[in-house]
Amino acid sequence: MLYYCNANSIPDNAKEVWFVVRSLQIYKPVKGIVYRHVNVLSPNLELFLWGRKRIQLNNWIKENYNIYAIRYIEQIQNDPAALKLIDYLRKIKEDPSHDIYLVCYCQNFERCHLKILKSIIEYL
Repeated sequence: MLYYCNANSIPDNAKEVWFVVRSLQIYKPVKGIVYRHVNVLSPNLELFLWGRKRIQLNNWIKENYNIYAIRYIEQIQNDPAALKLIDYLRKIKEDPSHDIYLVCYCQNFERCHLKILKSIIEYL
């Protein structure tokens, strides 16, 4: 099964956590959790900085988020390594014996790349 959450909300009973971020910072590692840094599924630097600038300017409006989503989907669709991981995650999402938590540092899931990634895994 796949779960999506903020890095500060990882449950203590998680066994496998994938950080879908550009740079990895594990503040309080928990013994028994396998952590993976999966930056190939995170927005590239240009897109990341574009989005951060909109957030800093308090301009993270629906139109800008939609532009961000389109660019992120294009990035993933044009990256063979990312597509391979997407295929793997599609298999895991139906496997009740294997849980993976996909996490990032975004505060608002409704305007986060993980929400877009979830849609890619489920629908594209």
